[in-house]
Amino acid sequence: MIRGTLLLAVSLFAFSVAPANASCAQGSVAGVWKLYAAVSNVSGETDWNKCSATIAVNGKLSAASCQNSQGGSTPVTGQVSLSNAANCTYTGTIHQTLTGITDTINEATLSIDKRSASGVGKYSGGGFVFTMVKVR
Repeated sequence: MIRGTLLLAVSLFAFSVAPANASCAQGSVAGVWKLYAAVSNVSGETDWNKCSATIAVNGKLSAASCQNSQGGSTPVTGQVSLSNAANCTYTGTIHQTLTGITDTINEATLSIDKRSASGVGKYSGGGFVFTMVKVR
């Protein structure tokens, strides 16, 4: 019993002194990312997109492109902006160059280690959920 109590006390102490690291800056999202999205349109059809993008410290996308489940691909441009530093949330837009569609990222939350993010968004034909993984 004492050993279990001691282990619990040490665990709680370690947890309480660990840094929260929950706040983010605009540059926290900088890096090379892979993004995967499940897309639904107003007709009830579903699709997926996979994208690669470099996000600069100022949030601007470069070297970015997306491919859909039908094999179509398009270069993309866009911007990601910090909307709530304490909660590490961002908003943004992604413009598909070939289709002319602009996707709105309503909210994306960066993980505490700043290596992944998840979010939701919409476009003129429906909505999407996505996850991102920082690869560099």
